[in-house]
Amino acid sequence: MRAAVIGAGVVGLSVAAHLAQRGVDVVVLEAGGVGSGTTSTSYAWANSNGKEPRPYFDLNLAGLGEMHAQGTGSQWFVPSGHLEWAADPEHAKSLQARVARLQERDYPAEWITAARAREISPALRVPDDADTIAYFPTEGYVHATLLAVELQRRALAHGATILTRTPVIAIDDRGSGATVHATGIDPIDVDVVVSCVGRWTDEVSGLMGTRIPMVPMDVVGGAGVGFLATTAPVAVDHPALLSTTVLNARPAGGGRFLLQSTVLDATADASRSYAVDAEVARELRDRFGRLFLGGEDARIESFVVGQRAMPADGLSVIGHLDAESRYVVATHSGVTMSLALGKWVAAEVLGERLPQLDAFRPERLLDPQLSFAAPVPRLPGQQ
Repeated sequence: MRAAVIGAGVVGLSVAAHLAQRGVDVVVLEAGGVGSGTTSTSYAWANSNGKEPRPYFDLNLAGLGEMHAQGTGSQWFVPSGHLEWAADPEHAKSLQARVARLQERDYPAEWITAARAREISPALRVPDDADTIAYFPTEGYVHATLLAVELQRRALAHGATILTRTPVIAIDDRGSGATVHATGIDPIDVDVVVSCVGRWTDEVSGLMGTRIPMVPMDVVGGAGVGFLATTAPVAVDHPALLSTTVLNARPAGGGRFLLQSTVLDATADASRSYAVDAEVARELRDRFGRLFLGGEDARIESFVVGQRAMPADGLSVIGHLDAESRYVVATHSGVTMSLALGKWVAAEVLGERLPQLDAFRPERLLDPQLSFAAPVPRLPGQQ
């Protein structure tokens, strides 16, 4: 079998590595560079914390388990644990309901004191009377670019070919297979095309003959966009993930921190370029300074609008389109599920049908009479 995997982010590279490991002749076609798309602007929080409904929770939970199994001890996965501190009534109510639901599902979630929170994050400025602090010990974060490098190594080691700066421009039906046309190379005849292009899924699936609707990127403050700020190196002793009512923060490597705020995301505009001294970037920096000892010395090194790969209803799309020669993967939480997705998609491309994926087949989004509205995250845990 010969397969073309479109997209060299963490999902596409994971699929390519698993297919190649199982003897498939794989070529990966990437319009930019390895990990340059959705992978490059992800908060990369590995979790199944606020994932609903239950089948989506289970899918993310399996992904988190695979991340621990393969990534513990690596340079690219940090099982740091996750603190969430609610400082207003709406957030507290949401967090209390979520912790209760997670505990019913035997997902590790516990209430902790402010003193325990400071043990986990010594720099955290949390008052002694803070009484709504949850801890999720199995969660962590991923250095997504390092994971992309690792998956690239795996794919190449099993014989895959990876072609970067080679955008796909057409996909023609070829009976039981397809012919893929990409810029700068001769047409490629394959048995199956697997689309793993994140937020460009609607465009590439359209080339495959069945357009998958995605959350639009042009809606200011919509479900598909959110600010991400990275600090310059700063001496702040905070080794874990933290979510609060006003700021989410995690280490980003080399003394840097990645900052996010679901509240401030209401003004995120993917059509704009933002300077590192933009008002919202300064606000993120100031919130970081108020939350952490030493944080007042931080400065913003990069500031972007992250764009989420999210199908129109907010859930994953995983499965064949109208032919066995066309397969599509598009999902938020792609980093969490990337290692598991590689295994699942390879199995299905090679003829299996996995029941845990049945709730996420593309067909549910294809009725032109239906409209969809993905939930917009505005509280921590919703993103």
